[in-house]
Amino acid sequence: MLPILGTRHVRSGENEEPKKLTRRQLLIRAAVASSALTFAGALVKFASYLKTPPGPGRTVLTAREEEILTAVLLAMFPGAHGMPRADVDAIVPKIDDHLAHSDPDARLLTRTVLHVIEEQAIVFQGGRFTNLDPAKQAEVIREWELTSVYVKKLAFRSLKLLCGMMYAEQPEARAAMGWYLGCAPSHLQHLGKASVGV
Repeated sequence: MLPILGTRHVRSGENEEPKKLTRRQLLIRAAVASSALTFAGALVKFASYLKTPPGPGRTVLTAREEEILTAVLLAMFPGAHGMPRADVDAIVPKIDDHLAHSDPDARLLTRTVLHVIEEQAIVFQGGRFTNLDPAKQAEVIREWELTSVYVKKLAFRSLKLLCGMMYAEQPEARAAMGWYLGCAPSHLQHLGKASVGV
């Protein structure tokens, strides 16, 4: 006789009475199953993108990946607390060029993470990442940052590092941070080197 769904049996000889799964156990199993299905579905869908040619003017990123990356950049760097908004017209080409010269595995990881961010939002936010409003997109990014799933956290940190490096190359971001390369810019020349952290 097959066991009833939602129950588990102990070995014969111990206590033959079936024990019901707790609500917490059921929720954990449902969460693991939905995450696994989402990830697997995203990978299957992503496989079709491998055959999609790069978008106009791009070496690696497809037009869809560029759209997702743009949304991710604006969620990470919306322009707040004295920092400028991400200049996606400057950053996206730099990321594409970086990926073109990267290890193939790292390139694949970056592209995969973009698609998983896009598709996983359907389960947790009710819509694709690119279709969410900015507040919801920021919430999704924060969830990725705080996730306890090691592989997911590691993959996102790689993407975050790449986006952060390219954002820090943005002239407005450098100016807002007070960082410069070489001689002090004209508006800081009246300060001594110690004052500007050289």
